[in-house]
Amino acid sequence: MKNRYFKWHLPVMFLLALAGCSLAPPRPVAISLPPQPIIKDSFSLLPLNEGGWLVVGQGSDVLSLGTRGAVPGETRIVNGFVRPLPTDMTDAGFLAFAKSVKKMEPPKRYELLKQEAQEDNSTAKNCAKVRATLKDLAPNVFTKRTDPMIIDSLYWVCKHPDGKSAVIIEYSHRLYAGNEEKTFEKNAETVFRGLEFVAR
Repeated sequence: MKNRYFKWHLPVMFLLALAGCSLAPPRPVAISLPPQPIIKDSFSLLPLNEGGWLVVGQGSDVLSLGTRGAVPGETRIVNGFVRPLPTDMTDAGFLAFAKSVKKMEPPKRYELLKQEAQEDNSTAKNCAKVRATLKDLAPNVFTKRTDPMIIDSLYWVCKHPDGKSAVIIEYSHRLYAGNEEKTFEKNAETVFRGLEFVAR
């Protein structure tokens, strides 16, 4: 299985680094259907009910799922991870914190094209919703194409009921311009609504 997914597994690891998830490359594990919630120490997440998704990284409070995109080199990723919350944080400070969660590593490789953050009161959870679009300035070593890849990311930063941490749920698509996913926002919302907090 490791060799079968190798060519698109490495781009997945780049996206994990971009999200701030430090994980050693694991052996991918296929998600069976219908999917069941995957439980971590602070949260649980329900994968999309689609074939082809793999668990590509996980830890006590980290979960990364991935699948291939429509064309070679493209990937779709779901990340879930936890970050400590600053103390005595205002609402404006929480929005700034939410925007800072997505790291650009290495910073010279990615160009931030757009980033918007807003409060999200669509559920009983206390969250901020962030949409970020990045351009990957490095050549794609997995295909012969020379046009840059785009990373479209939609993520939610939610205050955990413990008051000390935030759970981040991200849905992202690494793609070539013109291959935008028509159901991107719907899929991202579905992933987000599958989030449940776990008492620590």
